[in-house]
Amino acid sequence: AAIIIIAPVLCVVVSTQSTGDRAVYLYDLERKERTHRLLAHDDDVNAIAWLDGGSHLFASASDDRSIYVWDRRIVSAGEGGRSTSDIMSAGCVGGFIGHTRGVAHLSARGDGRHLLSNGKDHCAKLWDVRAMHSASDTRHAARSMRNSYYDYRHGRLGDRRGPRETRSRHRSDTSLQTYSGGHQVFRTLLRAHFSPLESTGSRYICAGSNDGTVCIYDALSGDIAALLGGPGGRDLAGRTRPVSYTHLTLPTIA
Repeated sequence: AAIIIIAPVLCVVVSTQSTGDRAVYLYDLERKERTHRLLAHDDDVNAIAWLDGGSHLFASASDDRSIYVWDRRIVSAGEGGRSTSDIMSAGCVGGFIGHTRGVAHLSARGDGRHLLSNGKDHCAKLWDVRAMHSASDTRHAARSMRNSYYDYRHGRLGDRRGPRETRSRHRSDTSLQTYSGGHQVFRTLLRAHFSPLESTGSRYICAGSNDGTVCIYDALSGDIAALLGGPGGRDLAGRTRPVSYTHLTLPTIA
């Protein structure tokens, strides 16, 4: 489960394989009770992110390869069955599609507009909420994609790629930029973050990788700016940087 707190609401994602809940829960901290159960995703929910500290908008991401954006002010109670049916809770104001595998992590830039996702297809993507699809179009696009599930915890993407599966851009992909080639998502839900807005202007994208490195992408160009940590990790200038952890509240890698 993933938990994000924004007073006076606590947002909880239940995504364990044992429950297969596929729902997003909202709790009122002042009343100490659950207020909403939101249905939309067809598979385990892996991540949520508030678009900024004072916003009513938040996003959820799932193994069904979709990202949905919600407005807390208009969500419905959504009590009911599993979200594998055609039920979608009110309050879902749009969504994104573009990852070819499940979405592992979400991170907001903090400006209320830009969202970063990291997927099991070993790609991070930058989104602008002003370019969302409708919720129904997002669901239709996700359900129409070729079923190419693999267990990322044990397998390798190249060994599971079908003969017709390519990395071509999905026709519904409205992402501003895709970051790939420098990080791999295996064995755990690895994260990707914007570099600090206050000190770097979020110029870089920092993504963890299965090989123990931290990949730094240029947010505008998508190029790899540095590879830090891991065995013999080096930046592009060729200097060895034996570092494996990103400190995202400071303009440094520590």
